[in-house]
Amino acid sequence: MRNRLCILSLALLAACGGGEPANQPATNASTEPDLSEEEFFAQERMKNLKRIANEAVQKYPELGEYDKMVARAKAKLDGRDAFLAAAMRSAELSWDAGDEPWRSLLMHGEQVYEANFDEKPTAVLRQEALSRSASVAAAMDELRFYDSLFVFSSIGKEHERIKHILTFFMAAGGRLPLLLATEKHTAAARELANLFEVVARLDWQVNTSAQLWKRSLAGTYLSNLAAGGLAPLQHDAVVVSAVEQLREDTARGFKRRWWVELADAVCAVKKAEKPDDIWPKETSFFAPPAPSTGAYEWIDFRLRVADEFPEHAPDPFDPDQYNRVLKIAGEAGGRSLAEDFAWLVRSTLEAQQVWLAWDLCQADHKEPLIDNREMAEKLIRAVPYMTAEWSEAEIKLSIAKDCPYLADSGNLFTRTITVKLRPSAK
Repeated sequence: MRNRLCILSLALLAACGGGEPANQPATNASTEPDLSEEEFFAQERMKNLKRIANEAVQKYPELGEYDKMVARAKAKLDGRDAFLAAAMRSAELSWDAGDEPWRSLLMHGEQVYEANFDEKPTAVLRQEALSRSASVAAAMDELRFYDSLFVFSSIGKEHERIKHILTFFMAAGGRLPLLLATEKHTAAARELANLFEVVARLDWQVNTSAQLWKRSLAGTYLSNLAAGGLAPLQHDAVVVSAVEQLREDTARGFKRRWWVELADAVCAVKKAEKPDDIWPKETSFFAPPAPSTGAYEWIDFRLRVADEFPEHAPDPFDPDQYNRVLKIAGEAGGRSLAEDFAWLVRSTLEAQQVWLAWDLCQADHKEPLIDNREMAEKLIRAVPYMTAEWSEAEIKLSIAKDCPYLADSGNLFTRTITVKLRPSAK
């Protein structure tokens, strides 16, 4: 658990002249070992980190209670251990654990399999892939009954397990087209619903790492469904019900995670003995990277933002608040902090893009949007910086090129999500 340093003891020590006994001659002989230049600067940096962490807790006492924040967010029945055990068991399915045909089909899909083996998969091979991965389906069915799955660290210290967790979810998703190909529609719908329910229970409330998983997994399958992939499952009642569990108030969730991640970093500093203890040097694509500037600048930046806004965090889609945060970032650490912030806002907008695609897909199922374009345009206008390219068969959704989050994050690349449309009923 994250322990507090005894500020009072440090103050008393300083008041006594650093602990020098009274009436004893001072000595120039240092008992400290000689430090290299690198070690000296690391030591000084650690002192500064401890100082800013203590100042943060004195100003905002709740920042010293990260564990309590997590405990409040956790439900009564948390499935962390069961989740990680299931992920570890799935290691035998990993894409790099062998080159068997069934593995290629399960983990990479039919197109990759055909390219690798120059043949279409047989019914026997599909069944083998399903049999080999049956334990993943069983685990998913069990995990959905937990209330929460707190399996990630806010500052990316779970990277050793990332590969196994990724294998687990890839295998679960790889089973879906195989089930549909073998005409097991009901089983496919149930397994996709289970996947969504498990993703909904990840600890997205308290850190960006879990949120990245949630958005990546949900975004992959929701975009696929909207584009016509796994078409028989698009409007299945079991699937639609499970998808709704994934919805969140994006602005509110952003503010909560922004504040709790600051608490996690502050508590990590108070516990750390050297700067490298705070953020690991190695991180995963699915774990938040160490800040570009360093822990001190990152904490200082977020503290300045906390002072600026009543809820200690900005509304990511309020242009005035967004620009104020960019200004603070420039003062606290320069362009790298500004880019980090813009990237977080951009990823939040991309999540809204996915949900827009899903909502249009479901609306089209009720009434062809070709016949009710006005309603579709209203949904599109509700998402900032969203553009739509229409044709008779589909809508292509993209983030506008002039969106400031793109340029400010240092990456102008945008993803297009396609929504397949039904023909006109007229």
